[in-house]
Amino acid sequence: MQQHQRAAFLQAGFGKARLAHGACLRRSAPRRPALTCRAQQVVSGSCYEDIIESLADRALRGADASGRRRIIGIAGGPGSGKSTLALAVVASLNARRPGSAAVLPMDGFHYYRRELDAMSDPKEAHARRGAPWTFDAAKFVGAVARVRGAGAGEVVRVPSFDHGVGDPVEADIAIPAEAAVVVVEGNYVLLPDAPWSSLLPLLDEAWFVDCPLDTAMERVFQRQTGIGLAPEVSRVRIATNDRPNAELIAASKHRATLLVPSTVPFRSGRGAAA
Repeated sequence: MQQHQRAAFLQAGFGKARLAHGACLRRSAPRRPALTCRAQQVVSGSCYEDIIESLADRALRGADASGRRRIIGIAGGPGSGKSTLALAVVASLNARRPGSAAVLPMDGFHYYRRELDAMSDPKEAHARRGAPWTFDAAKFVGAVARVRGAGAGEVVRVPSFDHGVGDPVEADIAIPAEAAVVVVEGNYVLLPDAPWSSLLPLLDEAWFVDCPLDTAMERVFQRQTGIGLAPEVSRVRIATNDRPNAELIAASKHRATLLVPSTVPFRSGRGAAA
């Protein structure tokens, strides 16, 4: 990270860890006009299944109209339901046309634990894992650029994240050549700070999963305690990491072309997407 970028992170309260240099973009890709809030819409539906299907329709229409791969970014804070939405839209598209869609998640671009150990304040780096500076943003942008610039018949492989081990798994996800729609999903897809800001010009559309902050944080609490974290530890983690990250992410939602509500219940009767 360049010095002025690191300073900006520190001023925003992201801690004192020194971010290692990310990988350079492996190839150049066509630049696209940056999306702005002027085209922003709010999607609606009587249930979450309707929202999923309408978004799948929208993605497919765009791909058919352009005749080329369509890349859609989905951003949202922790607990907003962005991963649920991305997987559901892709599942709907693949049910209609097998192999037509794929997800490229941001999770695989966490810095490895050994890289956090090498930062100037390893304790803080591990405690703040999930903050923007604990991801290899340049590597993430590079992967999206490779998907955008992929030639005919080219399969692009990207990393996944093993939550059991706590580290990425390189080249674990294949973006097939026939995928007409690729959904790029992650907290910081719309962040205006470099190098994250290089993502938006690579996207055809950007969707923001809009969820009340307190609702999202309660979902995070339920998730963390559900896997065995002590309630008091979860509350501290949320207050010192998850909530500040969510506030930062919410400040970028005006950069999306579409707002997707996250509190609409499913027709099946289960709660809203989380």
